[in-house]
Amino acid sequence: MVTGVSGSGKTTLILESLIPALESMINGTKLLSHVKNITSKDIDQVKLIDAAPIGINVRSTVSTYANVHDELRKVYAKLSDAKEAGYKAGDFSYNTGKLPVTGRA
Repeated sequence: MVTGVSGSGKTTLILESLIPALESMINGTKLLSHVKNITSKDIDQVKLIDAAPIGINVRSTVSTYANVHDELRKVYAKLSDAKEAGYKAGDFSYNTGKLPVTGRA
């Protein structure tokens, strides 16, 4: 999982470094010059699913239909900080507005 504030380079990191590096590792080809090393014994394929909207609602993406967000919310709710704050999985939805927002400019 990659997280960060808007504009911090998450998409660039994934699309221009991680995915090409994993593909190079899998295919046994040379890494891009800016990638020094990558290893994984368990990854044998890479599939990119982008966040392009499906239909009219911009929040309806492949990950929405595949319940990726629901699974991530469950993982977040299990973190010790979340438990201490009393957060439940539903609190991590951008629809609820229950979590504090930090780092706003």
